[in-house]
Amino acid sequence: MTAVRRRGVLLQLAAEALASVVPGSSEQLRGDSCAGRAVDRFGPRIIARWIEWLRPQPRAVQVQAIGELADLPVERARELADESLRQS
Repeated sequence: MTAVRRRGVLLQLAAEALASVVPGSSEQLRGDSCAGRAVDRFGPRIIARWIEWLRPQPRAVQVQAIGELADLPVERARELADESLRQS
């Protein structure tokens, strides 16, 4: 498989994993009160989607994608996640 590189790919993949299961997930997952439950409920699906995408990528692309996600400030990650969920 050819490496595909797009900024914020892991966040987009997480949104796609959620949107495929929960209609209106952007509205349902907003707010800190459900954050823990959301991670428990959707974390395995998100990780599975990330692994599916990451496995065939070259090591440099894997490291870059994970580094990008790790470097995102929390507020910016929330904004991007919200945008991604709305698009999915």
